[in-house]
Amino acid sequence: YRGTCKNCERDNMLKWRHNRIKYDREYGLKNKEKRKMQNMEYYLKNKEKINNRNNLWYFNNKEKISDRVKLYKDTHSEELVDYSLKSKFGLSLNDYNVILKNQNYRCSICNKHQDDSKLKLSVDHCHFTKKIRGLLCTNCNLTLGLVHEDINTLIGMVVYLEKNKVIEIGPEGYIQINK
Repeated sequence: YRGTCKNCERDNMLKWRHNRIKYDREYGLKNKEKRKMQNMEYYLKNKEKINNRNNLWYFNNKEKISDRVKLYKDTHSEELVDYSLKSKFGLSLNDYNVILKNQNYRCSICNKHQDDSKLKLSVDHCHFTKKIRGLLCTNCNLTLGLVHEDINTLIGMVVYLEKNKVIEIGPEGYIQINK
């Protein structure tokens, strides 16, 4: 009786595994639709089991997932901002920076400098034409959104403020003076 040596046995096993992987890959490419249907059938039969397994894995690895997401965001922040700007406004990060520079790094409405805010200036755009109007600080952008970009409402706000001016009087409080 003649057996195979451990090295030959290991080599044969590696060759078999390599050939099997190659065969599976080729089979998968040739039978893409069939495999897709088989996978869908398996999923539908075992949906609850698969979801439970995935939920358990997620529950046991929350910290690991959180660390990966944070690392990805830290190492790809410019790419993520660029992707977000392109998908929302059709604007590249370079285009955003050009607009920012042209506005002297200030809000188009209140003239507040970007460095005076924790957040970057927001892209303001017309919701009908999708045309970009400029960059605004968070307060100005939210205000426009809250009044639904209605000019009459904004004029009404200005008239109201002009009519009801308030003068500060030290720590005691405020005095209202009507025109």
